[in-house]
Amino acid sequence: MNVIEQNLKGDTFALAYQDNGTFHVSFVDNTGRELDDINVSAPNNLALDTSSLPITGFFQPLISVCFIENDDVFISVYHRF
Repeated sequence: MNVIEQNLKGDTFALAYQDNGTFHVSFVDNTGRELDDINVSAPNNLALDTSSLPITGFFQPLISVCFIENDDVFISVYHRF
């Protein structure tokens, strides 16, 4: 995980992270309760394999998330081959 994003109302936060090559986005409310955890790499989402392993000494998770209008979410993933 690198950056925590906040929606415009300030009541929901999104945390993009990588777990040994699997990409996730976790959503929590302003009390810290987890609302959802999306496995972005899952077959019903982007169907990514686990070849994008963390890079030693590079502390970016290769995934980012941001809230856009109407609380929609934009997710960007860098998948290495």
